[in-house]
Amino acid sequence: MTTHKMVNGKKVKLTPEEQSSYNVKQALAEDAATSIAATDARRMRNKYLADCDWVVLRHAERGESIPIEWGEYREALRDVPYQDGFPLNIKWPAKPTKGVV
Repeated sequence: MTTHKMVNGKKVKLTPEEQSSYNVKQALAEDAATSIAATDARRMRNKYLADCDWVVLRHAERGESIPIEWGEYREALRDVPYQDGFPLNIKWPAKPTKGVV
């Protein structure tokens, strides 16, 4: 936390008003960064879901159930925004390697 500023080459303590203003600006910057990270994470999650839509469509066309692995994968992707640490620390689910004919 910044508590000082430089004035004419000397370190000077911030006034309470300057400190408050600095704190608000820092909080806004952190909120903006988190918001951008959340948007990016949701965009990636949506891409991963779209990338496996064909599995759902193929099975629906055949009147078959979606393989359990793929259903769990898609559910885990939909749950990404509810993970602890979202959006800065995401544990992405592993894409299934089997279960599709």
